[in-house]
Amino acid sequence: MLSHAAARLGPQPFLMSSPFDLTQSTMPIQTRYSGLYAQSLSNTARDQEDYAHDANQALDIINSGRTGNQLLSGLSALCQQRRHKITIHELDQNEEPSAKPVLSRHQIEQYEPSNFRENRDQACELAGKTDGWFGRKNGEGSSVIVGWSMSHSSMVFNQNGSPTGTCPSETDKISQLAHELVHAKHMVAGTWKGGEGDERDPTTPAGKEELRAIGLGKYAYSETGEPSENSIRAENGLPLRRKY
Repeated sequence: MLSHAAARLGPQPFLMSSPFDLTQSTMPIQTRYSGLYAQSLSNTARDQEDYAHDANQALDIINSGRTGNQLLSGLSALCQQRRHKITIHELDQNEEPSAKPVLSRHQIEQYEPSNFRENRDQACELAGKTDGWFGRKNGEGSSVIVGWSMSHSSMVFNQNGSPTGTCPSETDKISQLAHELVHAKHMVAGTWKGGEGDERDPTTPAGKEELRAIGLGKYAYSETGEPSENSIRAENGLPLRRKY
């Protein structure tokens, strides 16, 4: 369920330092969407409010479309059911958007990692499917740190349609956040494939995870009914992405 309460301070999704926040000097702020938080690099109140505003603005645009609303409402429901959180974390200037599994509070208490690397390794296992008596089954999922900023909101493509990096855009404030939130949904749901193989190779699990997030081939919304970067691009009048 979406929450439209005013932004407020929210709890951290993990209890130890991450590569995005080495000092733990800032607290994540609740966005207008249940289970989703925004965390700036700076600890000044103005910078925190500005970043939360950027995150809410992008989320509102995503939510304005049918498949975008499907993505965010699904994320909120999964976070509530599984006691996980999505923290949208401000990027440093030289970073690129990403989504990384991290243990939730109750998982840290259960698995007791001794450092952040152990936290991440355990979270990556929980974010993917596991082997069971009757075949593969969904993992218990994890919380997620989504690295994103308005300065990296849009993808740049060369003449062949291959991506070359990200940039700010007045017309596209959402595509890269949407892409990472699709990954985040898979991580929270325990269906993520990104931990194995080269993500540039479409035959590997990691490569298939990227195709799922973009919505290419058999992973198109018309085939799966699952929101993707391209389904959200389409309903916002943005050109579709043809390659990873």
